[in-house]
Amino acid sequence: MSGPTRTLTPYQMGLLSDIFRLILKEIKVEEDLDSLAPGEMGVSYTNGCFYVKNPYTGEIFTPNSLDHITQILSKYDEGTNILNADKVAGIKVYSSLSQIPQLPVSTMTADTIVRQMEYPSILYAEINVESPSGFGFPGKHGLMTVIKLGANVVAATFYDYQTYITYDARYNPDLELLNGWVAGGSLIGSEYCETNNGGNNITIINDNVTVSDMTTLTVKVTEDITPPAYINVNRMGPLPLIDINGTPIEYTIAANNIIMLIYDKARTSWILTDITTSSVESIITIMNDRLTAMRSEFDTFKNQTAANFSAVYDYINTELKKPATITPIRFTYHVSSATDNIPALSDYVKGLDHLVVIYGQTLLYENEDYTFDPDNSIRFNFTFSAGDNVHFVIIKQTDRS
Repeated sequence: MSGPTRTLTPYQMGLLSDIFRLILKEIKVEEDLDSLAPGEMGVSYTNGCFYVKNPYTGEIFTPNSLDHITQILSKYDEGTNILNADKVAGIKVYSSLSQIPQLPVSTMTADTIVRQMEYPSILYAEINVESPSGFGFPGKHGLMTVIKLGANVVAATFYDYQTYITYDARYNPDLELLNGWVAGGSLIGSEYCETNNGGNNITIINDNVTVSDMTTLTVKVTEDITPPAYINVNRMGPLPLIDINGTPIEYTIAANNIIMLIYDKARTSWILTDITTSSVESIITIMNDRLTAMRSEFDTFKNQTAANFSAVYDYINTELKKPATITPIRFTYHVSSATDNIPALSDYVKGLDHLVVIYGQTLLYENEDYTFDPDNSIRFNFTFSAGDNVHFVIIKQTDRS
């Protein structure tokens, strides 16, 4: 079918548009919204916005209302020039550390991040630092999540990109301080403490701590700790501060750092653990080192024992090859009254000498015909008559030469 052969003139088109011009229903009061037909649009000249009734649900929506624009603008942060689309119901959501006000990036620590966050707020931010121990993080690279509902209501986690370990923050609500991390699900407890002084002889007092093997302390350093450092916890005496390999710490630990200490009873020292390692991992490492040391000591003992045995064995063989002098001592005991016991023989040394016992024409055997009492007297399993004689031959071997 071919198209129309005649078109409307501009005058005719203008006339028709005036006749069929869209006239919207004016919305003056709240009741006017209820009178809109499904799919019909109304306009409020006072508010400067349109209202449309959804023909399927019957709901009224305002595609260009001032309320809608106000809601969007409420998410805009003029200080950071960032439109925070997640700021809902008064909860501020930080997706970058740069959004946190007055955060000193050059000296940023995990504690200052939490401290400078407004509340209620939520933080999802990547952490990238070269020296995690200096900034209070459990790893160099990871995702830090913080939920701060109040100054003393804080929950934080750190997911380490390198080790795939999630750490839970240890937050002290009384001091409003983030004082370290522990591996998620760890059963190892850690008491929070603060140093009382600085220098190389540090004291820590905490009535909640009873020091025993593998006691773990999370410590805030109030003043610089200088090497060689000694730690005195609850007046138990200054003990050296070492690393997990047993080497004394040779560097200064600056004030305001959070460190973790583990008491090693075997080495009578306090171990400064790597903050990127959980307390569980550190304790396992220490116990494995102890086991390795025990194995080494046992191997040394075993080798020394084998060497000593070889030396004794060689000595015995050498002695046996030397000529020996055999000396017999003859002795006759006269029985004055019936008895089954003969007193100890003064010349006989049991275990070294050989004894021959003859009664009449009979050779008697130990453990068959007689035994020795504890006082080395000889007990027979029969009774001698008065007047009997018992003959003994004590065979002695002199020193070999």
